[in-house]
Amino acid sequence: VNYLIESKSRGKKLASKMLKLAMNEVRNYWQNTKIFAYTLPGNIASIQSLERAGFSLDRSSDEKNRYIFINNDKIDSTGE
Repeated sequence: VNYLIESKSRGKKLASKMLKLAMNEVRNYWQNTKIFAYTLPGNIASIQSLERAGFSLDRSSDEKNRYIFINNDKIDSTGE
């Protein structure tokens, strides 16, 4: 999944909401699967979005961080 939030719409937690919706859709097709996401270590906004969406840090290096999503329960994409 790649996404980009338009600059005037940033700061509204839309990325984490989009990720939550995407994770629910993935689970509709592939239950009990691990989902990985990668981001740069200094990309604080992306890290926060992933964590709000239920991802956890799995591996870290100077080049990239790997996050994993393994929660099999449906998540609420309407809240924060």
